[in-house]
Amino acid sequence: MQTVKKTQIVFLIDYLKHKGGAEKNLFDIVTGLDKEKFECIVMSMQSGDMLDQVRESGIEAYDLNIKRIYSPIAIFKEIKLYFFLRKRKINILVTYHESSDFIGALVGKMAGVKLISSRRDMGFRLNKRHISIYKHINKLFDKIITVSDAVKQIIYERENVPLEKMITIYNGVDIERFQIDVDINKYKQELGIPLDSKVIGTVGNIRHIKGTDIFIGSIPGIVKKFDNVYFLIVGKYEQADIYYQQLKQQIEKNNISDRVIFTGKRIDIPELLQIMDVVVFPSRSEGFSNAIIEAMAAGKPVIATDVGGNKEVINSGKDGIITPDCNLTMIESAIKLLLSDEDMNKHIRENVKNKIINYFSLKKMNKNVEKLYAEI
Repeated sequence: MQTVKKTQIVFLIDYLKHKGGAEKNLFDIVTGLDKEKFECIVMSMQSGDMLDQVRESGIEAYDLNIKRIYSPIAIFKEIKLYFFLRKRKINILVTYHESSDFIGALVGKMAGVKLISSRRDMGFRLNKRHISIYKHINKLFDKIITVSDAVKQIIYERENVPLEKMITIYNGVDIERFQIDVDINKYKQELGIPLDSKVIGTVGNIRHIKGTDIFIGSIPGIVKKFDNVYFLIVGKYEQADIYYQQLKQQIEKNNISDRVIFTGKRIDIPELLQIMDVVVFPSRSEGFSNAIIEAMAAGKPVIATDVGGNKEVINSGKDGIITPDCNLTMIESAIKLLLSDEDMNKHIRENVKNKIINYFSLKKMNKNVEKLYAEI
């Protein structure tokens, strides 16, 4: 029986320290692709525990330990990457984030491999120099994956990339992981939440761009109308961080300290989602939110701001609610609506799981990725 030659793919990413959106996408792809057809190799410029998780899953992975891409040691390692691609006869190089895009485009083109850039956000970190470089190197990529049509559109407008060169492949979620039975009373007791209370939650690292201050700003108006509502903020933060300190001051100023709970970084997100009655994502910028589709997979009504690809996921009024960007009043009104209108709440809960199964499953994402790699 003839052995089918595998397509060899190197994934190059700026960092693998924690499982953020891009890191999770890479992990889901390299562990989910058909191993009979694809051989995946992961390389990270800066690494941490996440790289160990990749290795533990059976994927070949390397820490390049590159802190500055223009340093002499970085150039030496870029040369080594070139020879690695040539020696191993790599077919495709997939890059994540700016530094990997810049290095990968040049090294990969010289090595003669097919090039794919995976663009994960709206480019809120890019300065004029980055954009200028992208306008040149985008020509070297065979294809650019965008995580949403919103990301595709902003790249088209900002960097003059032809639309036909880009393809939107949405993130996928492991549905079974979020459709679980949980002892809700036990979790509420552990968090100090009365058992008969409603819980409004938000999930994401505590950063200004995630709009945690907007979420907190909506709370005073809600507690005036509803006596039994508590607010759960799930995500990593540092005590000394200025933004976190500003949030604490905001909470104290509004006398809502007894209603707000910061959980810090948690690994039991599926369980915590089950105790939430409404999940809010007040981001100021978003390419495509993994957290939103995870909350929807858990069957929860979601309120999200109209940024990035959010409205590509949520049909407002049918399987969630979309509010204007940074509009605190509208977010507060949406939360009040879902707390008081049980029929609407039930209607959304009935729709969200089918939406995720049909459009945003891991299986569908990996099938679309495999199809693109085969075409390349």
